[in-house]
Amino acid sequence: TNNTGRMAVVNSRVVVCWLLSLLLVQTLNWLLLQQQQHDCVVATVQAPPPAAPSPVAPAPPQPPQQQQPELPARDLFMGYGERYDPYHYLNVVRTLLATGFDGDIVLFYSSNRSDTPSLGGPGCTYDRVRTLFPPQVRWVNASRYIAKISLLPGEAPRQQASVYSKRFKAMYEFLKQEGSTFRSSTVGTGYELVEEVKPRWRYVMHNDLSDTFFQLDPSPWLEEHLGKSAEKYGKRLDFVALSEGLVYIRDKKWGSKNLARCFPFYWAEGHEEVVYNAGAFAGSQQAMMSVMQQIYWTSYKGDACDQAAYNLILHQDISLRERTLFSDSCSGYGLMLSTVGRPQTFRLHHPVNITVSGTHVEVRCKGVRSAVVPVLVHQYNRDNELLEHVRNNIHC
Repeated sequence: TNNTGRMAVVNSRVVVCWLLSLLLVQTLNWLLLQQQQHDCVVATVQAPPPAAPSPVAPAPPQPPQQQQPELPARDLFMGYGERYDPYHYLNVVRTLLATGFDGDIVLFYSSNRSDTPSLGGPGCTYDRVRTLFPPQVRWVNASRYIAKISLLPGEAPRQQASVYSKRFKAMYEFLKQEGSTFRSSTVGTGYELVEEVKPRWRYVMHNDLSDTFFQLDPSPWLEEHLGKSAEKYGKRLDFVALSEGLVYIRDKKWGSKNLARCFPFYWAEGHEEVVYNAGAFAGSQQAMMSVMQQIYWTSYKGDACDQAAYNLILHQDISLRERTLFSDSCSGYGLMLSTVGRPQTFRLHHPVNITVSGTHVEVRCKGVRSAVVPVLVHQYNRDNELLEHVRNNIHC
């Protein structure tokens, strides 16, 4: 009986221990589950999952970058002479080459050469002058680029274009035929685009041969004032016009009469404008072609109407005016001597004093302390001192 009681006590203790163990395991499992739930809640509060990225609007398409057209590196000087003394060609070209100008030079001549004695001496002939220049100086017969125009019935020979207009026709045709390439393309139905391919020359200079000499290389000046015009003046310029410092009606009686005869419809408006010289201007090849072509066609029927036509174009062509640097004798590019000996006309766009210093001509302008050495001097034959200066330094 005692053994049986002992066994019952032992069994009861085993059951109690088993129940306690089971309770302990359940309790531990419950506590572990609570801790896991608590950790999840804390993690959720402390580190919320990142929100889904909002859709980003696509960037608007950027317009293609418009690159400035690449300009050719070489420049061109053009001069035209009709029955000119060979000495004049020698004077212009020799002074131009002495400045270090390394561009191309094209000299147009007429088949009607002068038979008068040359200013350069008895041996100063065209054949002699040609041997004095390097190979880049090219001689061109102007008749090659001037189309022969037949007279209409009842039309007098004097109604044909004068030599002053023909020179611009010859120079324009030369630039068109030998300095430009054109191509065309069809767009849609009934449309055609004509595109000019890269020009051959960067800047083109035109000057009279009879009364011009150079003092400085013109290329750096043109690059500074045209090539960098956007930075220097706030807009792109591609043409330089030289003022004579005169007003048609007030200072230049011949010019006023010439303007009235050539373009009577424009005289009432144009006779109060400043006169710009048709014998000295420069610009990009495209601008020079446009101006030369307009001068020829505008002055085609007139006798010596090129100067009036040039000024009409400058003052009336709005597109050209917006791209032109209107320059006077104090700008440093060209000194115009049309008013030397007439002090009363110095009050408008003209230097106060002109001096010959060594091998250079200097100008001192109002309000400027330092003297200016212009790139070129035009109409030097209006001043005896300058004329003597040039003739003493240029010989065949």
